Amino acid sequence: MNENRKLGFISVANIIGTILVVFGHSYTLDYDDITPVMLAIRTFIYYFHMPLFFFISGFLAVYTRGIERKGFGKYIGSKAAQLLVPYLFLTLVFYVPKKMLSHESIGAYDLFENVFAPRSNIWGHLWFLPALFLTTLIVSLILLTMKKADGSVKTAVNAIAAVGFLALLVFPVKLKWLAVSDICANLIYYFLGTLSVDFIIDRIDFLKNPFVLIASFAAAVGLSYVRYNYLLHSDIGHALLQFVICMIMLAVVFGLSENIYIIAPKLSDKLNSYTYTVYLYSWLVQTVVYYIGFDFLHLPKYVTCPIMFVTGLLIPILISVIYSKIKFVNNRFFDTVLGIKVKRNDK
Repeated sequence: MNENRKLGFISVANIIGTILVVFGHSYTLDYDDITPVMLAIRTFIYYFHMPLFFFISGFLAVYTRGIERKGFGKYIGSKAAQLLVPYLFLTLVFYVPKKMLSHESIGAYDLFENVFAPRSNIWGHLWFLPALFLTTLIVSLILLTMKKADGSVKTAVNAIAAVGFLALLVFPVKLKWLAVSDICANLIYYFLGTLSVDFIIDRIDFLKNPFVLIASFAAAVGLSYVRYNYLLHSDIGHALLQFVICMIMLAVVFGLSENIYIIAPKLSDKLNSYTYTVYLYSWLVQTVVYYIGFDFLHLPKYVTCPIMFVTGLLIPILISVIYSKIKFVNNRFFDTVLGIKVKRNDK
């Protein structure tokens, strides 16, 4: 397989993960208005859709040999530009308008909390950006220290790190500042992504087998039912079973993605170029649609929620397309600030 062919399933996995994020944000904000089936589906999706992005990021960190090619400083600097610059831009630009629309108080400490406690951000989904950056920094430091170590030392360090990160998943440090809680919940997935490059590439033909896909998905659903109904009083059991469900579903997503990429490679690559922009701006769009649909037009949920889903996907793509056409505005600086990916021929 050539290099592009190997990564085809990663492109589709990004698309699937982004669609699931938008779908999860398309529910009404009132949990009393969600049926048990809808809540179970949403819960199942939330078991794995964000760990998927962390796993993919760890996978690509090793596959692309980013640290080796760029050097540690440039690599981390590029990740800071990609993740933290749009985070700060969206937070600072929309802080006052969002607070005014929500009839909430505005203050220096509140703004500080919005920036440094990402789950408190005006756009809740943006927690992912600083969490991914700090996770990347932590794991990159580990990879850097093992760069010249021999095989036995690497194996030992990898084993210790994996056990330690799994322990953080089961016994997390519950701290909102600097996304510590979210880092604890996702370090293991990023790290396993760095360890799984050859394993996944060598076994992708097995994972894409329809019988394997169906059996794996059925197992994940069954375990999810057990977790949802029978482990309500065991935090450790909850965490470990969710980890197992998540790993099974990551395999399902990769196998399904390989099948989809074989059918539509060009479309998959094109849609993948929009996933980051969709992630950044979908909730903003969905929030506007939510207030218009429910508060202004008083539409029923079965009308407003699908509209939230469709607009959350399409409008950010439309924004990206329009931006790419305005030649006197779009450049690499604004690409970074806005989090919009534009294909350029210049070096």
